[in-house]
This record gives sequence, C-alpha cells and structure tokens, in this order.
Amino acid sequence: MIGRYIFVCLYFISFFFINRVYDLYQYYFRVSTNNLFSQQIVSSNQLNIKQLQHILNLRGITYVNINEKYDLIKMVEQTGEYY
Repeated sequence: MIGRYIFVCLYFISFFFINRVYDLYQYYFRVSTNNLFSQQIVSSNQLNIKQLQHILNLRGITYVNINEKYDLIKMVEQTGEYY
C-alpha cells in the first residue's frame, strides 16, 4: 500500500517537474526572441486611431484635428523612415 502511494507521489512530482521545464522552454524561446514588442513589426493598418496617435506622440509629431485613420496611417508611415 505504501509502495503505491510513493509511486503515485513520484508520478505527480515528475509530471509537475516535466511540465515546469516545458513551460520554461516555451517562455524562453517565445517571449525572449519572438514576442518582444520592441522587435515586432506590426502593419499600421492593424492599429486603431489611439495607437496611431500614441506613435505620433512618441515621435514628437503633431496631428491636430486629424481623426481620419487613413491620414494617421500615412503620417506614421512617412515618419517611420526617420525613427
């Protein structure tokens, strides 16, 4: 009876350990190389108006009274060559 209990405990401990190693592997290879925001290339068409305005603010570009997404996309793409 005690042998079964020990076997079941070892099974769950080894399963937990293998699962943690797999999670660390995924974290290391997905987060550290592929999912960093600073290294991602995102199409400006996929961004919403607030995100486009935020990008222009970070670049120091004024966009007073421009609320059309097309105009903001054009400004982000034109200023993107310099930043």
